[in-house]
Amino acid sequence: MAVRKMGSPSQFASLTVIELRLTLRAKAWRILTWMCALVTAAIYGLMALKTPYALSMQALAGFSVRMALEGVLLLVSPLLVCACALREKQAGMEEIVLSKPPSSPTLVWSRFAAFYLAAMLTALLCGAAVWLVQIVFFRPDLSAAPALRGALSMAMPLLFVCGFSLSAALYTRSPLAGGLITGIVLGIRGGGDSLAHAARLTLTPYHPAYGVLGLAFVALAAGVWKANRDRGRIAGPWVIVASIAVCVSLLMMRSTTSQWYSLSSEYRSASDAITASKSLLKDVRSLVTVSGRRTTKDPRTGVATLFAFYSSASPQGATEVATLQRACRDAVGTLILFVPVYVGEDPGIGEGLARDAEIQGDVISNPPPDSDEIAGLAKRFAVDRHLVGASAGILWPDGAIAFAAQILALPETVTGRPPRTGWNKALYSQGLIAFKEVAKRGQALADAGRIAP
Repeated sequence: MAVRKMGSPSQFASLTVIELRLTLRAKAWRILTWMCALVTAAIYGLMALKTPYALSMQALAGFSVRMALEGVLLLVSPLLVCACALREKQAGMEEIVLSKPPSSPTLVWSRFAAFYLAAMLTALLCGAAVWLVQIVFFRPDLSAAPALRGALSMAMPLLFVCGFSLSAALYTRSPLAGGLITGIVLGIRGGGDSLAHAARLTLTPYHPAYGVLGLAFVALAAGVWKANRDRGRIAGPWVIVASIAVCVSLLMMRSTTSQWYSLSSEYRSASDAITASKSLLKDVRSLVTVSGRRTTKDPRTGVATLFAFYSSASPQGATEVATLQRACRDAVGTLILFVPVYVGEDPGIGEGLARDAEIQGDVISNPPPDSDEIAGLAKRFAVDRHLVGASAGILWPDGAIAFAAQILALPETVTGRPPRTGWNKALYSQGLIAFKEVAKRGQALADAGRIAP
């Protein structure tokens, strides 16, 4: 009986659906899914209990989903991908499948697509679990968007892990390859600051590069599968495709390093100028936002400039910054230039916190610490790298600065559970009064001609 060649998009889609059903029906994968959902919801609840003074739970939801998935799903998924990739071998049907497969590359790519979709469905279910906890225990914060965005932030790391795991399983013909990959991911997670930035796949700027690298591993796996079927060498075209993808990935990593983490980058140079400058007025416009663009903010547009700092070490600080931003806009309009600043290594996390907390406009990305020494605006305003809550510093029209101080005074004991809507309203009211005083003093300095050149 002739076997029809499976190469059309419809045939690829049908194979993907079949593989996805088999994967989702696997008992181990279902256990992983529910385990990840429960662990993610538990982490969110524990983070909420550890930060009882949080003004809003939305920013905490997206952040906790991302941290939980990095710590659980990225570590366990290689084991299951390798086991599911070799299900025919475990069932004793490997020779039947390899003898006359529908199409070796198509089968490999459809299997990869199924594994990746299953992993993303697991991530989305974890986001839904956090949202369920949020609407049950932490009203009135009912938006599901932050939790789902936290789940989708794992798209590129999962692409790499699934591709790498599938390739290793098909090359070694052993499910134990998943343990090796889990060890590698665990080493990257545990290495932290001791590793080069490009080796840390969880850093958001490197996500696209690692996604391309994952596709390169799948292309290599397609060639390996074809070689196993033909009992010959790895297919040349797939080696070429994999090589091109690896080169593209390395170029993307180099570009990312030179943009964000190189000591000679314009981003770092502008921050060094901020640190050493006698006047911040001429240097602020050269800073970079968390999305990688040059900021459009100009300190000369207002009588004073307020820098509000927050970090991933204290996600609730982003909510405080958003509340003060609304108070500043309502109290004095454009008389004060409000500049949010994220302090941390991963600008993607800063962007996510700003979006979830509903901070408007550009958010400046402070450069990562150099040899544990804080740099840029954070150093100029003496902001602690392990920032608790949010801090704010003021740049006056004459170039003088008021060093950063913590925005919200935290009581020693707090009863009940967040969100602190009452505290949020109180902070907003205090901000209205404070910003009017800042604008008044800045206007007096400007009227007296005390303006830095």
